[in-house]
Amino acid sequence: MLQNHWEIVRNLQEIHQQDLMREAQQMRLYKQMVSAKSPTNPLSWRFFSWLGRQMVSLGSQMQKHYPDQSELSSDLQTNLSMEEPYGY
Repeated sequence: MLQNHWEIVRNLQEIHQQDLMREAQQMRLYKQMVSAKSPTNPLSWRFFSWLGRQMVSLGSQMQKHYPDQSELSSDLQTNLSMEEPYGY
């Protein structure tokens, strides 16, 4: 019984270490993103910003017009079996 207890403790420590490693990686990526240089071509960034807003607007309009279909597709996705990931 005692040996099993130590195995559980060891497994929990390994899981905790993996979580800490993931957190450190996320922090490194965040710091990289924050320290990134400003865009070299502000005009292209303005275009991408405008394009993103247009896509969000279009997506919102589509969700308003087709609410039943979006719920249906999420229901179908959750009901797929693991053996048939694409529903074939």
